[in-house]
Amino acid sequence: MVSKLTGGLKTLSSFNKKSKSGKPLVSVITVCLNSEKYIEQTIQSVINQTYDNIEYIIIDGGSTDKTLDIIRKYEERIDYWVSEPDKGIYDAMNKGISFADGEWVGIINSDDFYVKDTVKLVVEASRTDKEAQLFYGNLIKLDSRESDDLRNCRECKGQADNMLESLSLNHPTCFVSSKIYAKLKFNTRFRIAADWDFCLRLHFSGIKFGYLNKPLVYFRPGGISEKSLLVVFENYRIRKRYDLKTALKQLCLETRGRVIGNSPRPVVCFLRFGRRKIFGPARLF
Repeated sequence: MVSKLTGGLKTLSSFNKKSKSGKPLVSVITVCLNSEKYIEQTIQSVINQTYDNIEYIIIDGGSTDKTLDIIRKYEERIDYWVSEPDKGIYDAMNKGISFADGEWVGIINSDDFYVKDTVKLVVEASRTDKEAQLFYGNLIKLDSRESDDLRNCRECKGQADNMLESLSLNHPTCFVSSKIYAKLKFNTRFRIAADWDFCLRLHFSGIKFGYLNKPLVYFRPGGISEKSLLVVFENYRIRKRYDLKTALKQLCLETRGRVIGNSPRPVVCFLRFGRRKIFGPARLF
């Protein structure tokens, strides 16, 4: 049985950070599992932000590599960390949200990292646009997963227009009001696309989004959402709730040219194998 490990400033004293006059507390959450390769860069990008009222929380899923050694290295700069098995990335995110005390909450994955003034820019935007309850911006996509060369990158603008078709909101750049998370969290029925589902639910509920036309996050490509066919099923299930025609159209577009495993057969094979999941009982959706 894997034991629960905890650490960070909150476990060493009763001190909890709070919002100050003109400086709201911003919580940043990183979820990780066996992330020794990149997590130190992620941690450094948070603790070296130009904004100085940040609460940093790390939720580890029970890493067996050197991830915990790296986390402990920065123990005095991390407010709380826990390492224990979880039920997936979105369960871990929900857990992190439950520990957060900030007025705004950002979630940065353990292979991505913030631009140095990201949090400062979000706080400044929140002062200007007091109605927005979610802020998002642009991300800088690295050339490859292994690359740290910031010269060969491309900036991807965040777009909330036509969200039902597009997946370009750039969730890693999002900062959400804690008032939203008090009412709504990630749907753990989705293993890959719960962040997009979450943003769509806010969008169709009339929640105002604020856009920063500036780069906020460096993003490493090659994650599970870019590799797995499961994301196509999940995207369909999410879209179907709002518009069946759009869901079917995007299903065809997203599966075009994909293959099953190492098979060279095109998407028609995928549709045959996946038919029950796609058109199965309504209760699954």
